[in-house]
Amino acid sequence: MPRPQVSLPPLYYVDHFHEMIDFVAATCAGLLGEAERAFIRDFRALDAWAQCLYVRMINRRKTAFRPADLAYREIGDLHGGLAALTRAGFVRPLDARDHRAVLSDLPKPDLLALAKAHGVAARAAWSKPQLTARLFEAVPFAALAAAQTDAIVPDRRDAVDFL
Repeated sequence: MPRPQVSLPPLYYVDHFHEMIDFVAATCAGLLGEAERAFIRDFRALDAWAQCLYVRMINRRKTAFRPADLAYREIGDLHGGLAALTRAGFVRPLDARDHRAVLSDLPKPDLLALAKAHGVAARAAWSKPQLTARLFEAVPFAALAAAQTDAIVPDRRDAVDFL
């Protein structure tokens, strides 16, 4: 017998994130360090669009995001939300510490295309980790970042991970 389809409210994910931080703040306050308390305080101070965007990013298995990746129907002010996240230190520009992770996020066909574009010897038969490792060594971060000038990375992940 097929299971009935459940319809979730549009902002269920941010509501659940609030429930989680409210629970942790109420029941585990003594375990929270200054970084976690600051995260909770600063997150609560964000506008609704910024909160939605941040929760969307941290719930995905991806390192860097471009505005087009975050154009969700329920988010009314994408650019305003991103600006608020930037001002509050919840996102940062892509930088060299993201090099390997950004490569790992790319699908294998994109990795092969990147290798070809940079004259890097690579084989389609290689595993994705092999291909990623080869490109990490052969393609400088600056070349990778030049194609993603509008990319941002969710920051304050250590506090989220702890919570």
